[in-house]
Amino acid sequence: MQEQLSGCSVRTVHCDGVPVVSVAGEVDIGTVRPLVAELTAQLNRSPAALVVDLRAVSFFDSSGVNGLLTSHHLAVDRRVELHVVVVRPIVRRTLQITGLDELFRLHATVPEALRAIRPLPVPGLTRPQRTGRVR
Repeated sequence: MQEQLSGCSVRTVHCDGVPVVSVAGEVDIGTVRPLVAELTAQLNRSPAALVVDLRAVSFFDSSGVNGLLTSHHLAVDRRVELHVVVVRPIVRRTLQITGLDELFRLHATVPEALRAIRPLPVPGLTRPQRTGRVR
């Protein structure tokens, strides 16, 4: 999906089965809705992980912070790993000031984020437990 608004675009591609939501331009109160809508749509599909690529974001205000926080809560509810790619100092600083850099798994590149995604256990599948001493 690609959504274009004045100053912001949102596009989703899949890399190795993982949705990567790429955002470009300015994220503010006038442009955040399509971003939140796309993140929500992807999280509602309950993937094992989701990558939010903010490398091309040139402005990121409290609306973007709230959008990411809303997505984080939904990801926790859905048991989805949420990874954020950020390189621009203005965006990284906003995440640091708000403490979100401690909440999200931050990466410098999409490949780095994809490598960091660990396989999650499949519900109902457990490893056999050893109950005695092994000799």
